[in-house]
Amino acid sequence: MSMTHTWWSRPCADVVQREAITLDVETTVREALDVLSRHRLPSAPVLDDNQCLLGVVTWHDLFALITRVDGEVEDAMTPPVAAWHSMPVSAVRQLMHETRAARVHVIDDEGRLVGVVTALELLEGSSAEALAVDELHTPAGGEEAANHPA
Repeated sequence: MSMTHTWWSRPCADVVQREAITLDVETTVREALDVLSRHRLPSAPVLDDNQCLLGVVTWHDLFALITRVDGEVEDAMTPPVAAWHSMPVSAVRQLMHETRAARVHVIDDEGRLVGVVTALELLEGSSAEALAVDELHTPAGGEEAANHPA
């Protein structure tokens, strides 16, 4: 079995960003705008008191409520693109492709947010794995050594 295949079959919980910036359901639109701006984020997951994923708030969602800056994110959030923590990375890639999402929110069996997987992380991970496979096939001393007689 190739290493690349192994990476794509890993559970997505292995490749998530665990330090996700989140909002709670009672966060105001003004506070959400501040968080997204301060952290330069396109969106943030919205969690309940049990850390369960309820939805996602994007800049686009907040613009719809810009005149109601004291409203709550609950009024603006949209359904998240979510994956179970045990799903293989290849299934997350397919989910991103089908939904045109640049990020997927990973949840555990109770619906609690585990972290976020981005398209960039999938690309970087698959590239790193491909490099590791290439290095296994490079002769000792590199290609130059292989091309020069001893």
